[in-house]
Amino acid sequence: MGIGKAAILTALLISAFMIRAYGAPADQAAEYLNRGKQLLYSGRAEEGVKLLEQAMSLDPKNPYIMLYLGKGYSWLSKYDKAIEMYTKAAELAGPNEEVHWQARFGAAQTTSWKKDYNGAVQQYSLLMIEYRNAPPAFKSEVFLALGDVYSWRLEYDAAIEQFNKALELDPKNIEALNRIAKIHLWDRAFKESRIYSEKVLALEPGNLEAKTRIEELDLIRPYQISIGNTLIMYDANNPAGDKVMRNESRLGFSWNASEVSTLILSTSYIRQNSADTISGPRAGAYSDINATLGFEHKLFAETYVTGNVAYTLDAEVSPDYSGEFGFSQKVSRIIDVLLDYRITHDKNYKIVHAKHAVSHSIAPGTIVYFTDKVYTHLQAYLDTDGEYKLYSFLFHQSAAFNAMADRIDLYLSYGRGKNYLVYGNTTIPVDVTTFGAAASYAHFFSPAFGLRVNAGYHNRVDSFEDYQAGIEAIFQY
Repeated sequence: MGIGKAAILTALLISAFMIRAYGAPADQAAEYLNRGKQLLYSGRAEEGVKLLEQAMSLDPKNPYIMLYLGKGYSWLSKYDKAIEMYTKAAELAGPNEEVHWQARFGAAQTTSWKKDYNGAVQQYSLLMIEYRNAPPAFKSEVFLALGDVYSWRLEYDAAIEQFNKALELDPKNIEALNRIAKIHLWDRAFKESRIYSEKVLALEPGNLEAKTRIEELDLIRPYQISIGNTLIMYDANNPAGDKVMRNESRLGFSWNASEVSTLILSTSYIRQNSADTISGPRAGAYSDINATLGFEHKLFAETYVTGNVAYTLDAEVSPDYSGEFGFSQKVSRIIDVLLDYRITHDKNYKIVHAKHAVSHSIAPGTIVYFTDKVYTHLQAYLDTDGEYKLYSFLFHQSAAFNAMADRIDLYLSYGRGKNYLVYGNTTIPVDVTTFGAAASYAHFFSPAFGLRVNAGYHNRVDSFEDYQAGIEAIFQY
């Protein structure tokens, strides 16, 4: 064999060896990529990310590996690392390649998940300008994502505008229709929410989100009547040696006068079998009839004001009159801030304690939503009559399990405040520590009828305890 032929054969053998040697890592990286993707989409994000990281160590210039690493990091809430991967993937891929604009989209989406809504809007908008000729499916995806950002910023009109752009591309876009219906429900535009929910069900009769929303809307009726009774047993004896017991019966009526205003009227009858009075402690039965008129009104999107006035006829147990004004504002999709002010006039409190009859209370609070049906409510109450400064705290956890208002509410409270039950040979101190726990469960058997049951316990440290239980029937029409 000649020298030339031997050199050529040697070169071919070396090339084959190099191809196999350098091709093996790329093949292994592809295997890790496919397995990593499968783990990501099966909900095992951490395992998937580990395989994708191994794939990138073998093939560090592969934009597809970086794209899916970006997805994995974002699903693990490692937003900065996700954006870094998406950015590198977009830089490595050509502008006309699908992986390029998918990476750009992922970066914008992750930016919105970081709650940098302005940055996300800019990125989405730039993406639509540069890819105005992109496939309709990609455009719809951007419109939906951009609409979500606007809805999270509580800019509902702008959000609906983006969702409508998606509908222009595909009038049967279920996701866009559901999103519009959801925003209308959030904004208490109940008729519009029902219209879009029914459009979804006409296209997809089994759509669970739309069916659940229709059930929720069915529960919203113009008129509601509630009839309830609560029995409270105290572990303290009155001067005659009888157990102190209070029975509270309530009749309530509410009218959704419009999608922005609700009027509330309630009356209650309270009967207690012992109390201290103007002339001193004595046994007997005392009763109050109380009437309350209230309202709730939506000022703007997710901004509400509430108020009520209450008056007690010939008050013996309760304050004789009070007024309350409240304000709530949703500052993000998951957080509400609250502020309540209350003024109370209690002639009996003044007589017993020889102090002021009027007290003022201010109550800041917040609600944190985990889902639309599960939230935590925290509120602080600061109360003063000009001399005593009293306070209390409320923890309220609420969770609904379905649209038929299978709802459980748990209340825990702590405070130092005045008590309106006065008994025995001495007056309970104004400043008394109280621990409390209560729970209620509500269920609607149909949109027209439901029941709510409740139970509670309060311990006034070094004073007395009470146990209570009640039931309420709710009629809607």
